Amino acid sequence: MRNEKFKTCAFAVIKMVLFALLLSLVLILLLALVARWASLGSSVIVPLNYVIKILSVLVGAIFGVGRKPMGAVNGGIGGALYSVLSFLMFAGLDGGFQNASFSWIDLVCLTVAGIIAGIIAVNVRKPKLAN
Repeated sequence: MRNEKFKTCAFAVIKMVLFALLLSLVLILLLALVARWASLGSSVIVPLNYVIKILSVLVGAIFGVGRKPMGAVNGGIGGALYSVLSFLMFAGLDGGFQNASFSWIDLVCLTVAGIIAGIIAVNVRKPKLAN
C-alpha cells in the first residue's frame, strides 16, 4: 500500500515538473521575442520572469498533481525540483554555467508556490457533466 502511494505521488511530481518546464520554456521564449521586438528593459523582464515561473508551477500542479493525495507535499517537492531543473535548463540554453548564478530566493519562493499550488490543485472541483 505504501509503495503504491509513493509511486502515485512520484509520478504526479514528475508530471507536474515536466509540464511546468515545458510551459515555462514556451512562455520564456515568447517573452524573449516580445522583449526583443518591443525593446523591453530588465525592469520589466525580471518581474515577468517571476510571474512566468510561478504561473508554470501553478498550472503544472493543477495538471500534474490534480486530485492526488498529499497535494501540499507533492507541490512543494515539485516546486523545488522545478526550481533546480529550470535553472539547469535555462543556464544550458544560455550557453553555459560560467555566468549563471543559482538563486536561493527562487528555490524558496517556488517551493512555497508549489505548496500553495498543490493545495489549490487538490481542492479544485471538476465540473459535473449534465446528463
